[in-house]
Amino acid sequence: MPEPDSRQSERARDFSNASGCKKQLLWIVGPAGVGKSAIMQTVAETSLNLGASFFFTVNIRDNSSKLFVTLAYQISVHHSAYRERLQAQLTLDPTLLEKAATVQFEAFFVDPFAIAMIHRKSDPLLILIDGLDECAGSEAQCQILELILGFTTGYPSAPLLWIVASRPEPHITSFFDRLANAAMYDKLELSYDSTESRDGVERFLRDRLSKIRDKYPGLSYLPQWPPESKMLLLLAAADGMFAYAEAVSRFIGDSDIADPDSQLDTVLDVINHTSAAAIRGSEFPNGSALCTLRPHTFPWSSRDWRLFGPLCQRLGLTASKAYSAVHHLHAVLVIPSLYDAFSYNDGKIRARHKSFRDFLASRFSDVTEESEKMQVFSCYLRILKDIPIHGELGKNPSQYIILHWTPYVSSHLREDEQSEIYSNTSSWLCVSEFLKPHILSRDPDMLHALHVMSIGPNHHQG
Repeated sequence: MPEPDSRQSERARDFSNASGCKKQLLWIVGPAGVGKSAIMQTVAETSLNLGASFFFTVNIRDNSSKLFVTLAYQISVHHSAYRERLQAQLTLDPTLLEKAATVQFEAFFVDPFAIAMIHRKSDPLLILIDGLDECAGSEAQCQILELILGFTTGYPSAPLLWIVASRPEPHITSFFDRLANAAMYDKLELSYDSTESRDGVERFLRDRLSKIRDKYPGLSYLPQWPPESKMLLLLAAADGMFAYAEAVSRFIGDSDIADPDSQLDTVLDVINHTSAAAIRGSEFPNGSALCTLRPHTFPWSSRDWRLFGPLCQRLGLTASKAYSAVHHLHAVLVIPSLYDAFSYNDGKIRARHKSFRDFLASRFSDVTEESEKMQVFSCYLRILKDIPIHGELGKNPSQYIILHWTPYVSSHLREDEQSEIYSNTSSWLCVSEFLKPHILSRDPDMLHALHVMSIGPNHHQG
């Protein structure tokens, strides 16, 4: 496991060692591979007051029914007073180990630490729960959090400190957002693009590759391996992701192949290939094939396809459907909040790490500029198709543009938003290479759109 950034680990250790501190619950949050588990492992190995730890792993150790039993067992191994209390509980009820999580939590934590008040005169015991998002079922994850919250708020003087680490999944983020101003709660947020993460990854990679170099006589005589130019390429590709650095270093140092130099060249070939195919820029229009749209495809400002709210307006997605579509992507995408979706500063949907852009470039490698334009053409054709043609249409058809995010657009801006959508739509359709074929084929949607455009304020001769 990569060595985590020392400053972030120190913050977590400071929390765990702060006897007498009012903080009882720390949430370590960040996307996949940013180093959460490395920090938790370091805290587990170095904290003098560790009570117990549990590391969830998807499809391997993801059963929530094992959590409190495992934590209780670990505490009982090192603390005799707790062990005696637990034995008494199990003597009274031998089925306790099979009972519901709420019953177990009451018996394993509330009864001994809040009722019987064992360990009251010692430093608080630290309980670590890593990878909560990998526990099977969001309901089980929320139940665990609610039990911990109930304990920390109901028994603030109980001698337990809790550290929970997870990805920023929506239901977990929503839970902790409720505690933003709570005196008993603290948060440690990790990100790929922080100086701390990049520095930590650089230290790890240089140290790991130095150790690989020392193992092989054919490399150990070299004054430097790998060359700095290659090292910089590796660091640029890792871009603060510990999991990436760990995987690459394992591949390079694979003892079964025993050829680190060739393995390194293979990695660099992959990096160069994916970089060439990577999506330009760091924002993503949406989670579908349109994610590879490029700004130069359009003759106007890219605002329509870079801000989440305007994008969804043009795709015909309501806020509910839009957020449902990206609900499971919070670990890899930075998704603007409902009320930031139209903001120039905060309304962009972005990848948390460029490896996700590389994945999309590979996944949608068959997407061409022509197919992109065809998708946009279909999208804008739908916008005009939805405008009804009747006697009251008048000379301002833009007023009938459907705003799917109406509740989140200020009333005085709705008319401007409708006019902008209409203007951009009609302008783009009139110069599209797909216009003539659709007219010749007498596509009814195209004929409808032409009729709407012919009576609007932005009438185009074509």
